[in-house]
Amino acid sequence: MKHVKLLLALIVVVLIGISTSEIVLAQGKKKPTSKIPVKTVKPATNPAPKATPKQENKPAMKPKQEKKPAARREAEGKGQVKSPSKTNTINVYSEEQFLKALGSNRTIVLQNSLNLSNIIDYNLVLSGYSNLTIIGKNSSISLIVSTTMVTILSFESCDNITISNLNMGHAEGNNGCSEGVLVFTDCSRVNLSNCDIYGCGWFGVRFNNTHNVDCINSVIHDCDYDMFEINNSSNIRIKNTIFNESWTGTMIRASESRKIQFIDCSFIDKNNVEQDFYPQGCFDLNCNITLTNCTIRTTSTFGYGDTNFIKQSGCKWYNQKPNDN
Repeated sequence: MKHVKLLLALIVVVLIGISTSEIVLAQGKKKPTSKIPVKTVKPATNPAPKATPKQENKPAMKPKQEKKPAARREAEGKGQVKSPSKTNTINVYSEEQFLKALGSNRTIVLQNSLNLSNIIDYNLVLSGYSNLTIIGKNSSISLIVSTTMVTILSFESCDNITISNLNMGHAEGNNGCSEGVLVFTDCSRVNLSNCDIYGCGWFGVRFNNTHNVDCINSVIHDCDYDMFEINNSSNIRIKNTIFNESWTGTMIRASESRKIQFIDCSFIDKNNVEQDFYPQGCFDLNCNITLTNCTIRTTSTFGYGDTNFIKQSGCKWYNQKPNDN
């Protein structure tokens, strides 16, 4: 029994010794390091930028602008303002259709020649019209009257009136008419083009207090008195137009007006009537007019008339008295 106890004691002592030696190793000596090579990575001097989510390339947003009226947008884009009203085109074949078609914001196309004396016996006065065009289908279309006491067309307080491609006058053979062909009073923006305007009327075309007129590629002829009369008006431009044969009056009469230009025009005066109350000659003026590259030819006893108000350049003047060869 003693031997057994002694053996057990010896075993305990051995076990305690082993544990103590392990504790000393753990505290007094370093643990062996691994022999696997190690690569040291140092952080970059500038830290890497943080990753940001990828974004789509979208067009830059324009600042919101206040919506403007269509007319103003057009003006800013092209320099012109379109009329807000639509322009209708109306074809007419008779005098009745012509009268019914008259109005603003339209183009009236005459398909046939018309004689307004077939349905009216008074002066046709168009008042307050705007954006009206009256045009012939071709150069043979006429708009006439037969009576000697009627003006063909009169316009009052109208704006943007165009008359084109028409033969207009009193029926031939009515010498001694007391009215004219066209009259514009208190109007603006008048356009005459490719017209043949003839008598035997009192005058061809008259402008009273009318402004911004263009007359181009036309002929005015065989009038009893004045061909072209301009009163209290401005910005009148006549180009490539022929004035031919004023029987007893003058060709151009202008008073109290300004900025009147005749460009590339011809004046042919065959007035041989020697009457004391018609001493005007070609021009009867009390305001300035400008002639550029014009030809003036007269056989009138009264010659050119009043030329003191004429500013001219590049013009040709011919004065042949009736008895000269």
